[in-house]
Amino acid sequence: MSFRFRHHIIDTDLPGGGYAQTALADLDSDGRLEYIVGQRSGDIFWYKCHTPDRWQRHLLGEDSPSDVGGCVLDVLSCEMEAVGGENEPRWYIWENVDGRGGTWREHVILDANLGGHELVVGDVTGNGKPDIVGKPWRARPGNAVDGRFFVVFLENVTD
Repeated sequence: MSFRFRHHIIDTDLPGGGYAQTALADLDSDGRLEYIVGQRSGDIFWYKCHTPDRWQRHLLGEDSPSDVGGCVLDVLSCEMEAVGGENEPRWYIWENVDGRGGTWREHVILDANLGGHELVVGDVTGNGKPDIVGKPWRARPGNAVDGRFFVVFLENVTD
């Protein structure tokens, strides 16, 4: 087996640095995946691929709470526990309200003084609903489990 790839530059004009929170998802319901990337304490963008050499950048959200892993549930992100801030870390979902990537609504889904670094999404309970499992990069003193490292499971109990 051999592999062969051709590279294409998507964007060379992103503001600032410190980007992560990457994911692929069909945000505009056209059957093709879009690319998502977010800046620590900055903007989250999604890119529409028109051709391999022509991508269009869209703003998904502002003042990102994270600088690490992203998953798609529409878009899922969390604040990193090991990075200090004014508030306790939280986990978010940005809901793709119009199903086309044009209107987004932020939802805080975990506000329990537990941060994250890597998140995965899947139907853990077997009920057909996406659940979330995550862990921090490094636990911080004073978190909700007395500064211990942890793995957290968010069971989807949506009606």
